Amino acid sequence: MISSTLLYGQREGGARFPITIEIGAPYPTEGDGGDWACPVSLKPFAGIPEVYGVDSLQALCLALNLAYALLSNFKEKGGTLTFEDGEDCPIDAFFGRSLPGKADRLETKKPK
Repeated sequence: MISSTLLYGQREGGARFPITIEIGAPYPTEGDGGDWACPVSLKPFAGIPEVYGVDSLQALCLALNLAYALLSNFKEKGGTLTFEDGEDCPIDAFFGRSLPGKADRLETKKPK
């Protein structure tokens, strides 16, 4: 595992419960394809498959996107996500989906 965090979920009318998000290290798959896999886990949710990419970076990005999509879906169905102290977890910002004003200031420097 290369990254993990703990959030709390609550379904409408339900009890608050811990959600452990874990992203594993990408690794090359066996075979001639040269693909990479990346484990992703959102406990207590079960049945989340590993994701595959053409290289380690794509596999890692797809794993993060899957975690984001699952948490977004949870919220869209009326669930709430909070930190341990009860503060709302803004998942768009948490996953880097909303960087107000930052994208305009990003510059690409040309190599010398």
